[in-house]
Amino acid sequence: MPFETLINKFLKIFFRFLYHQFAWAYDIVAYIVSFGQWEEWVSCTLPYLHSNKILEIGSGPGHLLNKLLNRNAQQTIIGIDASPFMINLASRNIEKTGKLPKLVHAKAQALPFPANSFHQVVSTFPTEYALDFQTMLEVKRVLSSQGEWIILPGIEIYGETLPYKLLKYIYDITQQTPSPASDYLAIYQNAGFQVNILPIQKDNWACHLICCKIIDDDN
Repeated sequence: MPFETLINKFLKIFFRFLYHQFAWAYDIVAYIVSFGQWEEWVSCTLPYLHSNKILEIGSGPGHLLNKLLNRNAQQTIIGIDASPFMINLASRNIEKTGKLPKLVHAKAQALPFPANSFHQVVSTFPTEYALDFQTMLEVKRVLSSQGEWIILPGIEIYGETLPYKLLKYIYDITQQTPSPASDYLAIYQNAGFQVNILPIQKDNWACHLICCKIIDDDN
């Protein structure tokens, strides 16, 4: 069996446990594999999240939710996650800051909300659900007219120092480096979204936000 296949099988098992039974270790692992930049990476979506009704799919430990609530407590901010362990972790993290979390245990392919419930949906470092056509249909259903789904598929490492070169190598061999942004265009366009690619460049890393907007049928 090829080495990369073995690595991918191991990572699937590892991530399954990390999102579920070992959710308590998620922040530690994320900190290590990002050189302490994980929350900064997730937070690069914040300038583009400006509406009053936002749903985060795959809210994980709740850090982005917390930042959104800090910015405007009057917003409707809801997070969902398929892992009950992550829901519990996010609840504890948000409650520590004195805020009341709004979290729902649910899958992206079956969002438990009425149609037109949100102005924006956000997903950071999503798993395969973000490329599932049923997820796309559900996101379109819960978004209001002209609503948008902002996706951070992953991070590209560009640092020239030895630690960053090593990190880039690890990301590449474990297939954690995202596909080129152009690869996402056809996928989401075929689902009926208008797609824009928003590039973000920093000293040691870069990313492309995928902005999928609901097309107004009247136009």
